[in-house]
Amino acid sequence: MLYIIDANNLAGKLKMLGEENFDKKLRDLIKEYFKKKKSLVILVFDSSDPMGDKITDGNITLV
Repeated sequence: MLYIIDANNLAGKLKMLGEENFDKKLRDLIKEYFKKKKSLVILVFDSSDPMGDKITDGNITLV
């Protein structure tokens, strides 16, 4: 199963949005949660850069 997650909204809901390196902390949290599941996860972060970055780490992709 594929999960597409709005990372900024989730970070806000988890009260992580203002923290330093919240993106890495959220990635680690999601990676741990989905570690034993055979799912693909795409975390989508808001960006002012139209091309943005794309990072793949196992079954997690950050855009």
